[in-house]
Amino acid sequence: MFRSLRARLSLAFLLVVAVGIGIAALVAGLTTTREFGSYQRSSDSAYLDSLAQNLANYYETTGSWANVQAVFTNLPATPGRLQLQDASGAIVAESTPGRGPGGPGPSSPAGPGSQGRGQMGGQGAQGPVAGGQATAGAQGPANEGAPQGQISRSVPVNAGGQQVGTLLMLSGGGTATQTGDQFIDRVTTSLVIGGIAALAVAFVLAALVVGSLTRPLRRLRDAARRVAAGDLSQRVDVVSPAEVAELGSSFNRMAEALEGAQRVRRQLLADIVHELRTPLSIIQGTAQGFLDGVIAPDEEHSSVIRNEAALLSKLITDLRDLSQAEAGELQLERTPSDLGDLAKQAVAAVQYRAQEQGIEMKVSAPPNLPPCLVDRDRTLQILGNLLDNALRHTPRGGSVTVRVHEPAGGFLAVEVADTGEGIPPEHLPHIFERFYRADASRARGGGTGLGLAIVSQLVRAQGGSVSVESEPGHGSVFRVSFAFPGG
Repeated sequence: MFRSLRARLSLAFLLVVAVGIGIAALVAGLTTTREFGSYQRSSDSAYLDSLAQNLANYYETTGSWANVQAVFTNLPATPGRLQLQDASGAIVAESTPGRGPGGPGPSSPAGPGSQGRGQMGGQGAQGPVAGGQATAGAQGPANEGAPQGQISRSVPVNAGGQQVGTLLMLSGGGTATQTGDQFIDRVTTSLVIGGIAALAVAFVLAALVVGSLTRPLRRLRDAARRVAAGDLSQRVDVVSPAEVAELGSSFNRMAEALEGAQRVRRQLLADIVHELRTPLSIIQGTAQGFLDGVIAPDEEHSSVIRNEAALLSKLITDLRDLSQAEAGELQLERTPSDLGDLAKQAVAAVQYRAQEQGIEMKVSAPPNLPPCLVDRDRTLQILGNLLDNALRHTPRGGSVTVRVHEPAGGFLAVEVADTGEGIPPEHLPHIFERFYRADASRARGGGTGLGLAIVSQLVRAQGGSVSVESEPGHGSVFRVSFAFPGG
């Protein structure tokens, strides 16, 4: 289940939300407990100070602690017990267990004129204050009526400039403590309920957000499966998020490249079949004519079989060379070579054929050219293919010129220029493609349709470049450039 990207993203989303809620709840709970306790202590302290002042007023009015117990009997609930000791340390009043400051809700101690004042002879105090325990630490004399460990707080009662008693709060459980615990429990319960509600909302949001992220990926997955099954026309339309859109664009480019490669492969197969069929048909027809006695087995007809067999052999050789060059499997022996000498050798190899066709051959190569690092045999094959192409497209009386340019920008250039019919501009971008012919009416012409494609691959394999310039009716110029050491 968790191998799914959707499940993992959803789980990660929920975990992040759960951890955030948990940390927030913990911090909120601790802060609430601390602040509530601080509030209780400050309220109890204010209440005790006010009560001590009212008790002092009571003492000044009555001159003694007589009947002060009535005040303590009616005090509201407190987390402990209150005791009043006189100056000698004797207990003169004490609240019953669970009575004292810290009732159901906070309020300020009653001032003069309250009910407590009436019970203290007009100077008492009564007012519920939120319960809580203050830090121990007596501010008056030591108490002899209660163990020191039980004293939560002590406040001296001063009247007439002298201490006439001590008000003590003794620690212990009570209603106020229970009220505080209930308050904390209610806050904790609210946080838990809020957290559960937040997780539920987070789950819904995770489903929506993760769904929007994984939906385009699922479309890509489905399209990739169809491409793997052979349907290369598949494309995906993904616009967001940006990373997935970029992935979708890469997928579309890959599918287009595969579709183009498949189209080229099919076309190549059809071209190869077409190129092989023609010489084989001629050979088969001529041989059948010999057997049937329709064609005399003389030298003229025998040369037809020989020439077509030679063309067939050249086609197979060219296909092998082209496939090796495209696959990067050509074995090249690159050595420093003089391009001028190679140009002269290539021209000498086709000189006889040029004379038969009535075409003038020219070579222009400056002396002392720097050597180029090339494979001699493959470079001669490049120049031979370019010269063969020039001779097949140059009419009688025309000329073919081979020029070697001096170094420029670290490169030596060899140009093969003819005065033939030229190449129309719309055909120039495709001239180096396999089996491409600008003039379909001259589909045969003694060529295989692979010569220029082989030239392009062999030049690139040696780190060079090839280009063509042509104008219909004014001939063509093929330019091959090679780098030379130190250039």
